[in-house]
Order: sequence, then C-alpha cells, then structure tokens
Amino acid sequence: MRTQDFPRRSSPAVAVTLIAAAAACGTGPAASRAPYRGLVVATVTQTATTQTYGASAAFVETPSTQPGASQACSCAGDGTEILGYPLPQLPDAGTLTVGSPMGAVLATLAPTPEVTNGSMSSGGYHIVRDIGLSSWDGVVSSYLGAASQPWRPGDALQISASGDQVSPFFATLQTGVPLAGITPAIAAPGSPLHVSRSADFEISWTPEGAGKDVVLLTLGQIGETLCSCTAPDAAGSITMSSTLLAQVPTQGSTDPAASVIELARVTTSTVTSGNVTVDLVGMVQVTGAAAFE
Repeated sequence: MRTQDFPRRSSPAVAVTLIAAAAACGTGPAASRAPYRGLVVATVTQTATTQTYGASAAFVETPSTQPGASQACSCAGDGTEILGYPLPQLPDAGTLTVGSPMGAVLATLAPTPEVTNGSMSSGGYHIVRDIGLSSWDGVVSSYLGAASQPWRPGDALQISASGDQVSPFFATLQTGVPLAGITPAIAAPGSPLHVSRSADFEISWTPEGAGKDVVLLTLGQIGETLCSCTAPDAAGSITMSSTLLAQVPTQGSTDPAASVIELARVTTSTVTSGNVTVDLVGMVQVTGAAAFE
C-alpha cells in the first residue's frame, strides 16, 4: 500500500497518483440498507531490513449496484488519474482511532480539511487502488494514510469513529499473521528477484488456515503497470501467467525501487452500524525488489 498527499485546487482538472492497495468487501442484506460504506485498512509492510505499520480509510455513499466480483488476475496502469472539476463532496466519519486490544491508541486518522482562499482551496485526496475487487477500485478519499504504532500478529484492533455525516461507530479489525515459507524468497537484502516475462511465475507460502483469508501477489513497475493475482490462503501458491507478465515493461523508472514484487495476506470482515457498512481489512505484506527480463 502506498500513499501520497495531493492538494485540492479549483481548476478544470486535478491530477492524483493512484495508490496500490488491497481490500475485500463483505456483502449481504445489511450492506444494501446503509446509505454509506466505509473501508478501514491496517497494514504491516515487511522488507529485507524494515517493518512498518500504517492505517488508512475511505468513505463513500453506497452505490446503487452491489460490489463487483473479484478477478483472479489482472493488470492496471499505476500512473496518474485526472479528476474533473467540481471535485467530489466526500462523506466522512470524523476522527478515526486505531487502538490495541488493551485500549492504547496506535494511530489516528482524520479527514483533510478544505480551506478556501479566493479561487484556491487546500487539502488533499488519496485514491484507493483496489487490486482484486472492483467496488473499491479508484475510490477517492479525504483520509490520508497515517503511520501507526506496532501491534502483535493476530491482534484484534479496536476501530472507533467520532462521526459526522457517517454515524459514529465502533468495530473490531482482525489482523493477520506474517507469511512464512515464501518460495522463491522475495525480500533478500540487496538482491532483486529475477522474473522472466516470457514464462509463468509461481510463488508459494505456508498456509495459515485462517478460513477466508486471501493472498495477493503484485508484480510490476510502480508508476507504470502493476499486475496482480489472488488466491485463497489455503491454496498455498499463486501462478501469474506470462500473458500478464508481458504487460510489465522490462525497465520503467530509473529508480530501481520502482520494480517490485509484493505478497500480502489479507484478512477481512464487515460490520454495519448506524448508517454505515464498514469493510475492515488487516493486511500483512512482504515487499522486495524485482528485475523483469
């Protein structure tokens, strides 16, 4: 998951860079009755040398159609999207607090205020790039991602919202456990994983057996093309076809860090409270450098 702040300006178009993210939505009769829908994501990102924690959120008016089905594999541009003027009016749930099971505050999220000065306004957006579920793909949010204090693997985080257009709510976000047994290794220090664009790519892991968890594989060039595949955690492996990999350029940005491989375990649940149905996503991802040939 990547976030970046973008200013709001009263101009014919506003450019914003897409965020790579993964989410899964629950559905059901309760979801269709709530006028708002929300997304709260708690992410752990592991590299060869670091482990960071973060949180993000988004709220929208409930669409008239049900969320689209997941695609097992797909590719998408990771470039710049243009938002036309007037800019969207975004609902929010006030201040969101992410707490530990014992009640300690780990992170706080708040919508970016919009302050108008003549023809200009300041504030910010981010865009949710949901790889694998169409209902959150490209959704605009005024909640900028925030760093978080760490939590323990498998913790049930306490999510609370003070409320605004969206009713106040309290929910539990179940986090996942780290991926183990990843083959081939994707976070080796100083050594990118070489991926052939002309052959299918398979990666495996040790299943956790947590029921409905899914695993998301992402390969590509940040800022250009990202391809992804999903599979049930219990499957223990994902194969990305050479047809998809052929869409990834062999060399994109001059920044070597732009060529990436990511594997994430995604734990999801859904709760309806007041006038909102909230999708709660716990994400544990391992990120490494890739070299496409």
